[in-house]
Amino acid sequence: MNSPPTILSLPNELLTIIAAAGQHDCGTHTPTAHKSEWILSHVSRRFRNVVIGTPGLWTNIEVRFAENSYEHRFAEVLKLHLQRSNPLNVSVSLGILDNGVATLAEWLLQVAPEINRIESLSVVLRSIQDDFSLEFAPLRHLAAPNLLNLEIINLDFVWTSRLPLQLFSAEAPNLSSVRMDGFFPHPAPPWISSLATLKIDGEHFLRDDDNVIYLSMFQTQPLSLVNLSIDLYKVDLPPTSVRAPSLASLTILIDHADDDLFMWRNVAFFDCPALTQLTIVGTHGDQVFNSLFNAPGPRFEFPTGMSFPLLHTLSFILKPTIGCDCEDTEGMTPPTRTHFPKTTSFPALTSLILYNQCYTTHLVREMLMGSHPLPWPYLKTLTLCPLRHTSDVRMVIEEAVQRSVLKLRLCPSLFCPEDWSRHVDAEVFDSEQIIGPFRGFHYVQLADTLEDPL
Repeated sequence: MNSPPTILSLPNELLTIIAAAGQHDCGTHTPTAHKSEWILSHVSRRFRNVVIGTPGLWTNIEVRFAENSYEHRFAEVLKLHLQRSNPLNVSVSLGILDNGVATLAEWLLQVAPEINRIESLSVVLRSIQDDFSLEFAPLRHLAAPNLLNLEIINLDFVWTSRLPLQLFSAEAPNLSSVRMDGFFPHPAPPWISSLATLKIDGEHFLRDDDNVIYLSMFQTQPLSLVNLSIDLYKVDLPPTSVRAPSLASLTILIDHADDDLFMWRNVAFFDCPALTQLTIVGTHGDQVFNSLFNAPGPRFEFPTGMSFPLLHTLSFILKPTIGCDCEDTEGMTPPTRTHFPKTTSFPALTSLILYNQCYTTHLVREMLMGSHPLPWPYLKTLTLCPLRHTSDVRMVIEEAVQRSVLKLRLCPSLFCPEDWSRHVDAEVFDSEQIIGPFRGFHYVQLADTLEDPL
């Protein structure tokens, strides 16, 4: 009678499949010591030979460096991953948790010789030094022919300045997506013109000397951007707009204290006739009311020439961390209709999203119960998520919902199907879908006590 097969009798191909399946189950943000390629490479000599001899198991390189006794071991992890993945292309994610003895430059010196194999590079910093530009020196003048995605994140909000950073000045012809939190590319690199997605975020200020150069990246070469998210908080806009003919999605973060006109000047800085989605973060409800119902008019005019003929989704958002007590402040006058414009800058609008906007009650009443028809003939969906005065908003919705021709998407505090007809077109949604992308970078420290990765 034949003895049952053991794992040691399995063919190498099946062992490789087992290891790959373990990687899939672990997912991302798993401590290095718990990743399947490391565990299986220590099971037996045969497993070790198979795992180490399969480059495809070592292409996702995720290493966190911290100031502890294992620092040199994490450097070895990076080195071994780069060696064992050869000759395949790799994704590299480096997290610098604390200021250790070694600097970021030392880790990037290991990465630089392999730059031709790197498809994705992410660097997350817990803090930065005064000479931060030297930390990135190994990558400054390199060419990265196969790099597709680049992410540079500074989590140190004590260091409040958004800083210029030069990377891959030779070329990165295939780079399509870049995210920088706390940094911005300068001098303008050649790869700006080929980007499809650019996100410059993070709650940082611009130094006075950098205000002039901050937007120069858009002014030196033609743009191919499809998606752009940019922080224009307290940025002095140059007099001429930027042509972005392919831009379909634009997110702008503004100073929440800006007036109505300045808010739209930020938007009009980008000449994007193909725009279909516009999100403005930092708005207040009275600004929104005037923009939607009193423009153009004697008190408010959109910037000359601003028009979005293809725009179908318009979002106004105020982050939950920013308080607004306009509705509770004595002397504040709620927004009202001053005239009834016949034209609109958003003729194709189908969806309007309001998140954490003051005077949402007045906005909803005008949208659902106004005495004049809305200036958007194709508007179908109204999404509401007020964080204050929700009971007042809910009362207006209950009064108007039976005769509303719009589909309502409501946060849980507003949704009350038992009080409404089953024929009402309304649904509840998770507000995290809206605000999630604007909460900032959520960096997961992999373990309270970092384990020896080897």
